[in-house]
Amino acid sequence: MEYGCPVCKNRAGEGMGLQTMKHVLFLIGLVLILFWLFRRPERRNRTTERTSERMVPCARCGVYLPESESIPDGAVHYCCAEHRLAAQERTD
Repeated sequence: MEYGCPVCKNRAGEGMGLQTMKHVLFLIGLVLILFWLFRRPERRNRTTERTSERMVPCARCGVYLPESESIPDGAVHYCCAEHRLAAQERTD
């Protein structure tokens, strides 16, 4: 009666055969390639969803912020209502 691995048909004490090692490495490579292929489209979608927005400086303190978050007053932008009011008081 021989004892050994029923999967790779090796006898007890022998190492893994060359053919078996090739199959194992092939399967590992195949799994990695499939993982990479199915994971990659998600990355592309994330980068296409990003949109750049124009940054504008606050006319009072000079801090840059996205235009959508700024408070416009004519051609200039402010970072907060206090800076806008301070600029209006200075011109009055």
